[in-house]
Amino acid sequence: MAAMTLQERPDTLNVKAATKSVAQLGRQRQWKEALHTLRRLSWARVPFDQILLGAAVGACGVPSAWESVLALLCAAEADNSGKSGNTGMLSTALLNSGMDSLVKAGQWQWALHLLHEMSAEKSVVSYSSGIRAAALGRQWPTALRLLQDLRESGLRCDTILCGSVMTACARAGQWETALVLHEDMSSQLVPTDALVFDALIRSCEPGPPLLQEI
Repeated sequence: MAAMTLQERPDTLNVKAATKSVAQLGRQRQWKEALHTLRRLSWARVPFDQILLGAAVGACGVPSAWESVLALLCAAEADNSGKSGNTGMLSTALLNSGMDSLVKAGQWQWALHLLHEMSAEKSVVSYSSGIRAAALGRQWPTALRLLQDLRESGLRCDTILCGSVMTACARAGQWETALVLHEDMSSQLVPTDALVFDALIRSCEPGPPLLQEI
């Protein structure tokens, strides 16, 4: 295993090997071991890049590790700010990884805060994570606003994004809004799928909000 090799052989302490190891540990939900790999590189004074940090942030997408996500992002921003000629701005990919992990960890408020404070150019993935966060928190007006912001930025909405917004509406029982969004998808030629129809149907059902995981 790559993770075992990195831990057993000091001569393999390099960013490429570490990135592969941390990504593998993340898939295995071994976030503590992933962070330990970063610490070993730090002790050896091996500089990180944002790809490695993104893998580490992604490994922390569990409820018990969400604070580590924020700590890694803050440390990365501080490190960037201290470099000559660098504005301290984190990459879109790294911030997207942070938002995704925060949503997975159930910290939807922090994910939305990160999106709001994001100075890097937002991508479709950025808005998707924000909309998923809004759906998790049953913040359907926020989900709709993010969808509008995406469109105004010139990015194209897709089925997954619309499905996430409809999920937010379904969780809040906003069936009329969900129906309008479905009609809008048709007019914009955005394909629908089973999840979109499921969210649409559930938004029309009486009783408690939608409970399915995002």
